[in-house]
Amino acid sequence: MLGTSSILKVEEIDLPSFDVKKPILDATFISGTNEEQHFSVFHTQNLSSSINYAIHFAKKSYLGYFQNQATNNNYFQVNFTLKPIKAKYQCKVLYKHHRIFYEHNGGLKDDSSFTTDNFMSRNRMLLDVNLQEAFSKDKIHKIGIKQIFILKKIIDSANYTSKQQIEFDAQISRQSRTYFDSVTDDFFQFSLDTNSTYDTLINDKLSGQLSYSFYKEKDSTHNSSFITGIGYDYL
Repeated sequence: MLGTSSILKVEEIDLPSFDVKKPILDATFISGTNEEQHFSVFHTQNLSSSINYAIHFAKKSYLGYFQNQATNNNYFQVNFTLKPIKAKYQCKVLYKHHRIFYEHNGGLKDDSSFTTDNFMSRNRMLLDVNLQEAFSKDKIHKIGIKQIFILKKIIDSANYTSKQQIEFDAQISRQSRTYFDSVTDDFFQFSLDTNSTYDTLINDKLSGQLSYSFYKEKDSTHNSSFITGIGYDYL
């Protein structure tokens, strides 16, 4: 989550790391009866025994039932993971970009009469709305790095593992919301200012954590673990 503001939307979860023997490609396209469209592409493969990359793109759009109600959202993520089998250092680098676009119609004009039978048979796309051109556009940019330093790792004769490690995670993100609405004569009949409202709210964030963890397997059903550290958020 980027910040705690109720004005800004919550981002999609980060793309996880993978370790695959063969490249994976998954593509999906869904089209609805009301012009809803969902397109998604996911791909991951190992560049070597210790390096993997994963990429995902999704596009969701919907025309809506009424005038000025369309949405058009794009989601993109990519990450590279370095995870050698015997090395004592692991690293993951990620980049994320989201663009979320949606129109605001301000509700139907004379919507109290929409419940009558005369209006139920009308084409909803032809019904007048209070805001003809208003829209919002959210953007998310995030770059992050996660590093793990393995201090000690022992696998005994029974294949049980004990491990001590230090983890460092840092992320830089920017989330913005831009609102647009043209100034029309319906609201400002005698206004000399014809400029449009174009306001942007921006939330920048630096966050991360530094932690130490201990893990030990005693047998197939029992284990012990301990973790301590510090986390930070700068808005």
